[in-house]
Order: sequence, then structure tokens, then C-alpha cells
Amino acid sequence: MVQVICDDCEQRFEVESAVEGQKVRCPKCGDVHIVRLETAPAIGAHARKRDRAAEAGYPPAFGDEAEVMIVKPALFRGKPLAFLGIMTLLVGGVVGASVFASQGNSAAGIACGVAAFAGVVVLLWWVLLKRTTHLRITTKRTVETAGLFSKATSEILHKDIRNFTVTQTFWERIWRVGKIGIDSAADDTQEIVMLDVPDPTRVHNIIDLYRPM
Repeated sequence: MVQVICDDCEQRFEVESAVEGQKVRCPKCGDVHIVRLETAPAIGAHARKRDRAAEAGYPPAFGDEAEVMIVKPALFRGKPLAFLGIMTLLVGGVVGASVFASQGNSAAGIACGVAAFAGVVVLLWWVLLKRTTHLRITTKRTVETAGLFSKATSEILHKDIRNFTVTQTFWERIWRVGKIGIDSAADDTQEIVMLDVPDPTRVHNIIDLYRPM
């Protein structure tokens, strides 16, 4: 009986009648190991690796999976002109409806009321779309969830991230928002793409703390 410590999640498990060079799979995270005669000392060396995440004040990279942060798209900083247009429609409609109603112009008052109602509907729809999209970053993976009536989920293990991009226009840099794209070694396309991410460079740096460098 050989005891193995997973070098990914640090789960201890035993392998019966293991031989040198045999491949075994961790029952907890599924990571594959090759059994060595000196398995415990070789894998134990992983625990002595520098934990950059813990040094930066975040949950430690080694050990059980823990949540690091939830990232939601910025509500208004990503599209300030669109938000200004919606608010103009909403406020202008309410003011116009009040003014025209006081003057007895019911047709114009109704038109302004409809405009105000449309502004409310668009604003609520926008907020719902933003609030039903988020990134969940843990010590092991990043998971994107999006969708209002139906849900779509994309997940990438930090150890499998091949490329991480941050894209910002001039105005997005001023408003400190941007687009992030993450793809893994298992796929040639970006598996996670999120727009209007607040402080995307910080998000990038935090995820990098949990990537093998």
C-alpha cells in the first residue's frame, strides 16, 4: 500500500499494490500522478513551493478549494452614454408628462408617459442582464455564469489557462473597465469572455496568483 498526496488539491489517498511508473488518478480532483518509489518526499516538495496568493493576502493556493472573489460587470461605467440616454428618456418622460398633464394636453402627456415607461423597462432589463452575469474565481478555477432565463456556464482550471487577454479602449481605461478573455490549453477559442469588467487588470493579476508560473 502506497500513500500519495495529490500535488494539485493535496488530498491524501492510498494505492494498493502500486508499482514504479504506474499512473494513478486522485479521487477528489481527478489529477493524474505517476507513482515513484519515493512518492511522499517528491510530492511533499510541492507544499514547500512559494504561495504567492497567500503572500498577497488572498486565500492560499494550496489546500482545499476556496472562493476568492465574485466579479460582476460594471452597471454604468461600461456604457456611460447609453446610460445617460436611458436616464434622459426616463426623467424627460416623467417631467414632460407632468407638464403636459397640467396644461391639459393629454395626448402629449400620454406620449411622455409612454417614453418614461420605456425608459424604466430598458433600465430594468439592463440591470437584470448585468446582474445575472458574473465570474466566480476560486483558488482552483474561474467559472463564468451568464443568462437571464436560461443559464450558460464556462469553467477553466487555473492550471490549464493558456492565454489571458485584457482589452481596453481609451475611454474604458478612463472609466477603469474593460474586456477579459480566457482560453485554456484544451481549446483554440476563448472559453470565457466578459465585457465591462471593473478593474480588469486587477482581476488578471489575482488569477495569475493561482496559475503555475
